[in-house]
Amino acid sequence: MPNEIGLFEAMYTQRAIRRLKPDPVSDELITKMIEAATRAPSGGNQQPWNFLVIRDPAPKQKIGEWYLDAWNKTYGAIPEEQRGQGPGGPGVYRAAAHLAHHLAEAPVLILVCARGRPGGEARGLAGSIF
Repeated sequence: MPNEIGLFEAMYTQRAIRRLKPDPVSDELITKMIEAATRAPSGGNQQPWNFLVIRDPAPKQKIGEWYLDAWNKTYGAIPEEQRGQGPGGPGVYRAAAHLAHHLAEAPVLILVCARGRPGGEARGLAGSIF
């Protein structure tokens, strides 16, 4: 991988990314990211996750609609004059709103899904995914 940086530089300089580039993402990079994620510790070493890689525009559009709907129900209810008053101020609010309106434009989405019975063991094991 070109332009790799050291672990601590990545940890110290990474910030939340809410404006995504439309650049293609290689299968090699996706595989490397998922392999790195599977090395994370998990409760009981059970690795209760599956990764769903989505490139197809139709499902990305649907996921984007769900995300925007949740955004509108959560943040759309905040009075206009109070938006952006939390940590980070109006810039963070605007960036998060941009993501809510443009999520489906990302070249690839990777959904991390907990394995197990809903409400059962998956609930506790899903903490490993966080």
